[in-house]
Amino acid sequence: IGSYLLFPRWERQQLPAQLERTIRANLGYFQQVIAYYLNPNQDSSAGSIANLRRQAALENANAAAAAQRLFSEPRHVRGEVEPITTLILYIRRFFNSVITLAEHRRELSGEYQCPDFKQFADAIVQVLENLADALQQGQPPRSLPALGPYLEAIHDHIEQLHANRVLELAADLGTATPTLQAIRERTPISTELDRIAHEITSIHSAMVRLQE
Repeated sequence: IGSYLLFPRWERQQLPAQLERTIRANLGYFQQVIAYYLNPNQDSSAGSIANLRRQAALENANAAAAAQRLFSEPRHVRGEVEPITTLILYIRRFFNSVITLAEHRRELSGEYQCPDFKQFADAIVQVLENLADALQQGQPPRSLPALGPYLEAIHDHIEQLHANRVLELAADLGTATPTLQAIRERTPISTELDRIAHEITSIHSAMVRLQE
């Protein structure tokens, strides 16, 4: 009791370090999955992805547990909890989106070629690195970069594939064409990238409110 009263260890003070570890773990998982898309023949990728997935899942659980401990603390100590709950929620959704990308990679016929895919992934990496650094340094994060142009280029690519497929059907070229294969591979990825953009935007917004 004396230790609690004189030298309390408030979860609010320890939570930023846990959130930093959580973001970095999810970042590492995301980077490995994207690396597989860009170079599916890299050695030992499946094992690395599985290990990073487990690490990210563990840190997500640790962050959720830390938040629960925070909620049990006095209101004047814990402060505003909405940014924390939002942050943890969208980190978990981001984790689920990366899992979906990791599972879909099994259906790829070769190296994933899509305009601005790598640039979009690089932008996500930069955002997550900055958010983790901001937590470590106790500073507000940098402004969110524009993700829309990358997504628009990817959407335009998918629409062109569908237009080409319509021409193939009109010419009665059958079903087993490279265009159809590309549509089946790339449309689900485009949908998941849209989700990731929304999740990263929500994570960034919650971080800004948290640091304020």
